[in-house]
Amino acid sequence: MKILVVSPFLPSPEKSGSRIRTMTLLRSLAGHDVFLVAFKEEDEAVPEDVLRSLSREHYVFPRPRLGPLRSVLNFFSLRPLMARRFKDKEARRTVCRLVGEKGIDVMICEAVLVAGYARPFRWLLRVLDAHNLEFMRAGQRIRTASSPLKKTMYRLIAGRMKRYERRALRDFDLSLVCSEADRRALEKIAPGKRAVVIPNAVDTEAFVPADEDAPPKIIFTGTLWYEPNLDAARRLVLDIWPLIRSDFPDVELLIVGDHPPSEVLSLAGRPGVTIIGPVEDIRPYLRQAQIFLAPIRTGSGTRQKILDAMAMGLPVVSTSVGSEGIEAEDGESICLAETPAEFREKVRRLIQDPELRRRLARGGRRLVEQRYSRRAVIDKLAGLFRELADEVGRRD
Repeated sequence: MKILVVSPFLPSPEKSGSRIRTMTLLRSLAGHDVFLVAFKEEDEAVPEDVLRSLSREHYVFPRPRLGPLRSVLNFFSLRPLMARRFKDKEARRTVCRLVGEKGIDVMICEAVLVAGYARPFRWLLRVLDAHNLEFMRAGQRIRTASSPLKKTMYRLIAGRMKRYERRALRDFDLSLVCSEADRRALEKIAPGKRAVVIPNAVDTEAFVPADEDAPPKIIFTGTLWYEPNLDAARRLVLDIWPLIRSDFPDVELLIVGDHPPSEVLSLAGRPGVTIIGPVEDIRPYLRQAQIFLAPIRTGSGTRQKILDAMAMGLPVVSTSVGSEGIEAEDGESICLAETPAEFREKVRRLIQDPELRRRLARGGRRLVEQRYSRRAVIDKLAGLFRELADEVGRRD
């Protein structure tokens, strides 16, 4: 088949769950003719060799910039700002040319951010890889908002996103979602639309447990400008960390991730807290830690950070929202906690009980190997696209 993939970001370097998911999908398409249209940040280098290895042709465009005025004016629009973030005339012309000249059979949009590029091509088999359901994420932020004004703002955003995503889903023959929870939510807003669960994946040959038990250090990782991770980092340091530190005065906390905003950087002055910005490889930092904490309250999809930590043999303490989409059993492959007091108690038990740490580490690693290894997910995707090739053949 000839497949056109449109992505709002580059698949490499694999420094976020979204990039890892897109890379996994592209690797699963080996044997097909793949054409890639992607966007990059202003100062981001383009990994030409990697893109050539993944696609027959690739085209990369600077991510469109939205000025402050447009952002303010969009507040009065019925369309969410997110729907405008990747509108680019040159990218659209390139997509139209590729569809017209290359005989494209299937078009895949990586995230609803670029769903608009599929709308004109009704004769193609169109697939949406829904990394997140954005209306769910906005709806969850209503609960965590700190003021009535913010709650009202997030209600407006959630309503806009729900209308936009419902409309966008009509343009696709198939949606790929990260979890059963996302599949059920998608089917509620778009009844009758086909959705298949494709979980996020970990390279279990690269992410392996350390040989020795690490010192009592705790870690949280993630793209730190991303609202769910920003909220989790602040909650961890301001609400949970003082309780843990009162029990274990010598324990240290690492927060590692790309683009930490000022709200995160300002947390570095607190006792035992270290903030580390962009890193080329997260694995050395995971190896330094004994426990991974994920006090996540918002978001959808599957948290790549938790799968990575499990693959590295780290016991994970997470909220139920954070562990959504991961088929982990509380007390066997993960510890669940919701309140600061519950996080404190779970961490205390893990630090004091080496056997519990080892049991959770083994359970988490085993779960990743069985259900979330990159090889297993690539095989599932490859099988799905073989089915789609048969469907394309029947259409012809």
